[in-house]
Amino acid sequence: SEKVVGFEPSTDITLSDSSAGSLSSFTSADGGVTWIAEFTPAAGVASGSTTISLANGSYTDLAGNVGAAITSGAITVDTKAPEAPTVAAVSTDNLLNKAEHDAGFTLTGTGEANATVKVSGFLTGVKTATVNGEGAWTLEVAKGDLAADAATMLSITQSDAVGNKSDAVSLKLTTDVTAPTAVLSSVTDNVGSV
Repeated sequence: SEKVVGFEPSTDITLSDSSAGSLSSFTSADGGVTWIAEFTPAAGVASGSTTISLANGSYTDLAGNVGAAITSGAITVDTKAPEAPTVAAVSTDNLLNKAEHDAGFTLTGTGEANATVKVSGFLTGVKTATVNGEGAWTLEVAKGDLAADAATMLSITQSDAVGNKSDAVSLKLTTDVTAPTAVLSSVTDNVGSV
């Protein structure tokens, strides 16, 4: 590496797709040998890509040798969070009796393919599932995950492959595992008390 002459970053450097992001001003801390800028991806881009190019003949060394053009590899940009996942009702009404609670059940829903779904609110901590290629996810819930005779509010999010996180959706599950009891306080016949 050596010092270059005539390099003007504002005109000599271009992005193939400026909608994917922007470059900061170039600076050199070693007298023009090394030039550094920061690329900032644009917000809300679901699937973007750009390259950084240096124009041919835009710079020379101190001896006057002309520099060649160069283009970076593709920079992939994904800064858009996925939509919130969906989750289906459990046991139709989200009310679980003792048999359903004790046997465990499967949460099901939809999301972005290959995203990671995170479900929090269980007694046993956070559980995760992966959305398959068809956009569906499942999660096994065991007896010990939910309190008995209580309501549990679950919070469900999904994060895509690069970490963009969705808003949360909630699911309230109520367990009722105590059977009703009958009480006979008295018995009467047609004559009087027995």
